[in-house]
Amino acid sequence: MRKQFLIIIIIALYAPTLSAQPEIDRLLLFDRDGTPVDFFADVYFTEDENYLICGQSAYNPWIIKTDPEGEVLWEYAEVGVRLFSVIEADNGDAVTVGSIGDPWMFGAIRLDFDGELVWRREYLRARATAVIELKNNNFLICGRGGHVIMINPDGDVIWRRQYGVDDNESYFEAMRETDGGVVLAGWISDDGRLGWIVKIDHEEEGDVIWSRLYDAGDNRRSLHFRSIVSTNFGFAVGGTHSIGGGGFALYFVNRNGQLIENHLYENSAWFECLNKLSDGGFILVGYNTVGRTHYPIALRVGSEGDIRWTNNYSEIVDEQPEPQQGQYLYNQFYSVIVQPRDVIVACGVMYNNEVRENLEDGLLMRLEPDQLQPIIFYWFPEDTVFTALRNDSTEFIVRARDQQGDELGYEWWSADTLMSRDTTVTVVYEEAREYNIQCRVSDDDWTTAINWRVNVADFYIDSYQPDTLNIAVRRNTIIDFSASSRAVEGEEFIEYLWLLDDLEIADNDSVSIVFEHGREHEVEVIASLDDLSDNVVWQVLVNDLIVDYMPHQLELSVPVDTSFEFEVFPFDPEDDSLTFLWTLNGDSISDNSWVLVNFDDYGLYNVTAYVSDTTESDSLTWEVNVTPNAVNPHVSDYLPDIPTLYAPSPNPFNSQTTVRYAIPTTEHVSLELFDLNGRLVNILINQCQTVGRHETVIDGSGLVSGVYFARMITGNQVQIQKVLLVR
Repeated sequence: MRKQFLIIIIIALYAPTLSAQPEIDRLLLFDRDGTPVDFFADVYFTEDENYLICGQSAYNPWIIKTDPEGEVLWEYAEVGVRLFSVIEADNGDAVTVGSIGDPWMFGAIRLDFDGELVWRREYLRARATAVIELKNNNFLICGRGGHVIMINPDGDVIWRRQYGVDDNESYFEAMRETDGGVVLAGWISDDGRLGWIVKIDHEEEGDVIWSRLYDAGDNRRSLHFRSIVSTNFGFAVGGTHSIGGGGFALYFVNRNGQLIENHLYENSAWFECLNKLSDGGFILVGYNTVGRTHYPIALRVGSEGDIRWTNNYSEIVDEQPEPQQGQYLYNQFYSVIVQPRDVIVACGVMYNNEVRENLEDGLLMRLEPDQLQPIIFYWFPEDTVFTALRNDSTEFIVRARDQQGDELGYEWWSADTLMSRDTTVTVVYEEAREYNIQCRVSDDDWTTAINWRVNVADFYIDSYQPDTLNIAVRRNTIIDFSASSRAVEGEEFIEYLWLLDDLEIADNDSVSIVFEHGREHEVEVIASLDDLSDNVVWQVLVNDLIVDYMPHQLELSVPVDTSFEFEVFPFDPEDDSLTFLWTLNGDSISDNSWVLVNFDDYGLYNVTAYVSDTTESDSLTWEVNVTPNAVNPHVSDYLPDIPTLYAPSPNPFNSQTTVRYAIPTTEHVSLELFDLNGRLVNILINQCQTVGRHETVIDGSGLVSGVYFARMITGNQVQIQKVLLVR
């Protein structure tokens, strides 16, 4: 039985194992009035595309605003100790926190757009380490001692809490607002230091939703968390571990704080901050120490935690003099941000050997974007696996763009033969066999390739209707089937035979079938010419009301504390008479076409969907086995083996259509919309996503009528779905 399918493979050939390291675009040192000790602790990229930077100058709080070239637009400093975190408020003001005053106080400062003081507050004896603005425009401040304070825009306290375990020391270093609360990261001293993540309900004065502790291995070795970012699977948390010589630690946890996986990098470095990049990977920064010299270090990893490149910037540090007796040369990163186009900007401190009395200056360093592989955005034929007739010819076309704007080179290969260096090539099939055609697109660092597999025959079925081989219809539907064939000679003698569930029903090139019974049917056409033959097989699912459903596997096994989405697709979703009912073990839980079920206890569950119209009804039941003590909450046994992009629905559409896809492993997903000319219209998804089924919406409000293509790239897999916008 011949299967009709589409496989598009785009691979990176001859590329280095590690990404090409980005060059330093700009390295700037800042000194405030000749003070001996200046450093930057945090940097923020503002809406007007400038930088807010905070830290200390001569042991006084220091905050500056610069343009992208490093020109200081304004600066603010006053008596105190140091600032550790800065953000831009929604109205353009700067809010910064740290240790303010004498003695050191957990405090905050707000400056207006021009750097003028709006207010200054001191709250308690401790060190404030991070600040965020909440969606309600209040601010949350966390710090050492497990202290968390919510303040209003005027700096007044709304509530304050202290968190920890018994009398153990507790520290919060970073936080992120998320669905249903705020997640904080830090560590607790408890027979060693344990990484610590807490989720609180900030609307309920900081009530704890969950709290998790993490170690770095056997014997509760030391683990510090100092930075956290939100991801599609939950959170990526960065820190420092003490195993071996110690080094950076990267932990992936889900939205409930359960550990997915962790990566311990033995680079003998102290971690300070991480941020995420558009491809789902991360940049981590800090410092390591050689003798009495600190080196700023950056580590670039992929979405799975694999190392892409690392650099301790010895080229700028080794130019410094040998430290004197008892002296340390401090060169280190404290914070890192990612601008558009994945431009990495890090701040910290650097020893300035040009002026000996000016020992340390604030450091701001900007890197060029990573060298990324070329993107093939258009190819023809669109199907990369197809059949052709002997003596036929095909014109192959490829269009690509380089993400750095470099000039691209093209090479067309058939087996080991180089055919052309143009953007197109025409292949004549002289023999009845399989042809493998490959186009390689290269810049100076990367080569990306696309492959076609062409089965060349003397006879084959070249077209058929319906052109979809998996069909779902209502009972009593009539479907017209047809087929046409091609042959090198003797096409007038081609014979056809039609089978319905293995029973012969016709011997013409077309047939009409009425599907009366609600079950799965198989329709096959066999075309023959002398001793040559070919066939096509359709699978026809006859339903009452439910045409499709997700997940497709009706028996599932999931770990406890998993939230799982179920959905049914009726034959006519626009039918106003349709009603839906979902039950969980007999109890009603929803009246929509989909439902999200949280399995918070182990056992056996039945999830049932009922769909009704004015005359008939249909139902479907999933049996879900919820298992205890699962580490990874993701379920993959019902997913396709490879990433799969499903046909958009509805299609055609006139306002919005939903694109659904499934991935069997956590990986970066790029989902883009192109027009008929191969021009990029919209980037729908460009980030790391977790195992499971996902969906996004194509909004047609700003588009003209016509044909569009949704293209999904996951790893080395590329899939295309056509969608039609009509007005």
